[in-house]
Amino acid sequence: MGKGGQSSSPEGPAPTTRDSAKLLDNIPTLVEIRRAIPPHCLQPTVLRSMSYVVLDVSAVIAVYWIWTRLEALWFSWFLLPVFWFVQGTLYTSIFVLGHDCGHGSFSRHPLLNDVMGTLLHTFILAPYFPWKLSHKRHHKNTGNIDRDEVFYPQKKGELAACGDQLKELKDTKHRVGVVSSVLLYASWLLCLVAYALKYSWWAMFSHHLVPVFVFACYMVIITFLHHNEVGVPWFADSEWDYVKGQLSTVDRDYGWPLHGILHHIGTHQIHHLFTQTPHYYLPEATRAFRKAFPHLVRHNPEPVSKAFMRMFNVFVEQRNIDDDTRVFAYQEGNGSKQQ
Repeated sequence: MGKGGQSSSPEGPAPTTRDSAKLLDNIPTLVEIRRAIPPHCLQPTVLRSMSYVVLDVSAVIAVYWIWTRLEALWFSWFLLPVFWFVQGTLYTSIFVLGHDCGHGSFSRHPLLNDVMGTLLHTFILAPYFPWKLSHKRHHKNTGNIDRDEVFYPQKKGELAACGDQLKELKDTKHRVGVVSSVLLYASWLLCLVAYALKYSWWAMFSHHLVPVFVFACYMVIITFLHHNEVGVPWFADSEWDYVKGQLSTVDRDYGWPLHGILHHIGTHQIHHLFTQTPHYYLPEATRAFRKAFPHLVRHNPEPVSKAFMRMFNVFVEQRNIDDDTRVFAYQEGNGSKQQ
């Protein structure tokens, strides 16, 4: 992963935040925050969104074409990890475009969003509609200890459950979308088997499945780091509200050129506050937010690989919390702050 840094960030400089009491006082309403964001930042355009699809798909095809001409050479084994990393990074950029589709920030047309999202996510083996439904639940409950579904602190008496997710998948209003996602996914799997039978199973594994694995690793790191940092509060349901939860996300910088290739996915606070913001306006909207509300900014410029290893250890040691915890924050060292 690339290095972060305040000076290189397109969102502009921002303070590193480690204060566990932050965001508990002087919180504006969502409407007040929105007034600080330029209105056009919340307006996606089909032409611009589609241009990124063309760019990313062309890059994937170009990398594949170059590699299939290099892999017959004797030194190609030394370059194989480079191909996997580059292609997996591009697969992650494709995911981000489908992610925009799921949030309606790709275009103003729901059908176009769902068609493009299904096509893009199916290619990287991420079923679009099941992801879209579960991801919506995450956004509705971000920072909520009792309701969030992504790398949340776990109460000692809690048992994991998936009943609500399964119930939503079975909802008749989502049936067409879920079935179409599954059918297209199955069709793509058959295409991959046909590719393996024609070129070899190793070719299918090396050309596609390993880059998909790299993309999956990106997703774990990205999702984990944007929702976990020392001093960032998590709230019990009784203490949580939407704005506090979304402000408890963390902006990170993936460094040049990854930050741009990944479509500014590191600008997470604005994305969570206003999911209709297309990725290409996230830097501008973030700059406006940071200027208007500097005391609410959560940004960590630490290199991403280093930050992941540090926070993963903290997460493992401190994530189990008391059942009556109302506000929780990870702390440096072996302790955590619980109220």
